[in-house]
Amino acid sequence: AALRDLRHPMSVDLWVDRVARHAKIILVRILGGYDWWRYGCDQLASTARERGIKLALLPGECRDEDLRLIEASTLPRQELDALLDYFREGGPANMGALVRRLARLAGSDAEVIGPVVVPKAGFYVPGSGVVEKPDLSNAGAYNANAPIIPILFYRSMLLAADVAPIDALVEALRQRGIDPVPIFVSSLKDPTSLAFVETALTALKPAAIITATAFASGAEPGIETLFDRAGVPVFQVIVATTRRDIWQNNQRGLAPADLAMHVVLPELDGRVLAGAISFKGETETDPALGHRAFANRPEPDRVAQVAD
Repeated sequence: AALRDLRHPMSVDLWVDRVARHAKIILVRILGGYDWWRYGCDQLASTARERGIKLALLPGECRDEDLRLIEASTLPRQELDALLDYFREGGPANMGALVRRLARLAGSDAEVIGPVVVPKAGFYVPGSGVVEKPDLSNAGAYNANAPIIPILFYRSMLLAADVAPIDALVEALRQRGIDPVPIFVSSLKDPTSLAFVETALTALKPAAIITATAFASGAEPGIETLFDRAGVPVFQVIVATTRRDIWQNNQRGLAPADLAMHVVLPELDGRVLAGAISFKGETETDPALGHRAFANRPEPDRVAQVAD
């Protein structure tokens, strides 16, 4: 369940009665801590102790410590810290491992696997995830002179398994005989990420660069940026946080935050605006999980426009 659907005490009571009280283990991660969802925390703490349910209340901020959440939980502190480690690393593989650990706590014989560290920057291949080397087997297999175009995007998209716009752009470029090389970064201001991209660009010798990262690259005035040193055209695509219906009905298009982060500031690097390739949209409710999420939804015609 999403906490946005459990804001009113009546909705909390209904959910506890219909769902929570029948569980063997409950994990809640709360952005804002105990104070943001005080009534829900208290009700779950009471129900868990009454019915012998294993309860883990975790902070939404990975580095924070909320003693009230720890006290309300029924699992020991060591186990709470271990569960939070999976969120600290993030990504689909670690979430799968987290589910197995929860299943073990609930009484199954599932194998427990510790969290896997996801690097700050690396190569990504749709369908495979993080890889050591870029996949140049598609267009290049048929054309040795196929142009190589790196696609820079945020590591946070990878960790959230929300890379549909990148996957769509990769496929569109491949269909046009281009070798795309997706590269994820935590930030272009992060030294580790910056060094990785610099090394990758030197080896790849790209014909152009597509970036979905926001803001400017962070160099001081008069100092060369990563993109200056690359010496090739840099196209800025927008993975918008704006909902599609709002964008479509708004005379200004994107919301002010998107305009600032993805249009105005990147122009300081000399990036060429290629437009939005996705908007935020609500997914269908998963019947098994009873959960719906907001995710990046690719716009096929705009992805095609960028690839062309």
